[in-house]
Amino acid sequence: MWKTASATIALLAMANPALAAGCASRTDAGALKTAVMQQELMVAALQCHEASAYNRFVMTYRSELQSSDATLKAFFVRRGGEHGEAGYDTFKTKAANLSALEQARDAKSFCADAHALFTGVLAHRGSLMSFVDA
Repeated sequence: MWKTASATIALLAMANPALAAGCASRTDAGALKTAVMQQELMVAALQCHEASAYNRFVMTYRSELQSSDATLKAFFVRRGGEHGEAGYDTFKTKAANLSALEQARDAKSFCADAHALFTGVLAHRGSLMSFVDA
């Protein structure tokens, strides 16, 4: 699944000149990766019957997810001005759509990867960012 996340970030970076130009700080990049992972897990919750795992993930990392999402939104607003919030919304939508396409291409593999990702992130004893960075 993380191969998918990397591909998603690369595709979205090509579509966003600020990302392609390398304007994202380490914190911004972490927020981008976190958003992609959360969107993938959200798709997995719906398509792979992993809703309870997704709910545990969100409850476990609620404050970090909220903080990361605020960082992500601020990044897009900083880079896109009055269109920044639309860019933020578009990024999250594209990340979810690309995950859904990946699931549609190979549901069995996608769901197995999602299950492994849920297991890993829920067993992780550090911060969400340390998991995302690893």
